[in-house]
Amino acid sequence: METYFESIKNKESSLPEQAADQISKLIIQNHLTGENKLPSEFELAELLNVGRGTIREAVKLLVARNVLEIRRGKGTYLAPNPGEVPDPLGFAYYPDQMRLAMDLVEIRSQLEPWVARMAAEHATAENIKILRECYSKVE
Repeated sequence: METYFESIKNKESSLPEQAADQISKLIIQNHLTGENKLPSEFELAELLNVGRGTIREAVKLLVARNVLEIRRGKGTYLAPNPGEVPDPLGFAYYPDQMRLAMDLVEIRSQLEPWVARMAAEHATAENIKILRECYSKVE
């Protein structure tokens, strides 16, 4: 596996943050998927020239960000939907769910006409053809 690591000492963010960034680069540059096992803590520590504790903390950060998942007894792998979190805006904790729903309807009523106009202004002949075909099916 080729490495694209850069020195991570003497920078502004913490070592675990920097190590997490480097592990993310490894994932992106090597096109890793959930099928690929990441190198061991020991190997990553050697590659990044940091301690295993730093690697453990970096992995914890990436697990919290839903980038990595730890499979007990098997190793560390890329998460199924890296970086995607179930409730990124924290709507589950909004105290008044009915008010939240009404606010979201209001936002959509303002946003969707603008989006539709932009789509129409930038539509290609192929886009229009596909829309007409869909319209015919609906009719």
